[in-house]
Amino acid sequence: MRDESRGRAVTLIAELRAEPGYEVRIAKLLDSLAVAVKDEPSQPTFSPSWSMEKGLFVVYERYLDQSAFESHLAAPHTQEFNRAVSPFVVGGRSSLTFLYPLNVLATTVDSRSELVDN
Repeated sequence: MRDESRGRAVTLIAELRAEPGYEVRIAKLLDSLAVAVKDEPSQPTFSPSWSMEKGLFVVYERYLDQSAFESHLAAPHTQEFNRAVSPFVVGGRSSLTFLYPLNVLATTVDSRSELVDN
């Protein structure tokens, strides 16, 4: 579920699993992308990390709104990163998990009938 609201922050986790032997190359590409993202007009949060699980990179990202996220995706540095990293990532791309505040859950499901408090 992607939030199409223009006024709500967009928060996500991107995961990339390196093909064996390409961990250092992906780390360098992510580091370069992180530097470029700092100069985006909306100044998003872009925090790449490496898991102790071999080959797993996780990026926490937060954008001011949907428009800022779309601008990030369209930015030349993002496009170049996606092209450059593709051959070295399992599946050829990152996996995105969008995150929402808990109050969004309360407004999208009937908590009395859909959720069970254990």
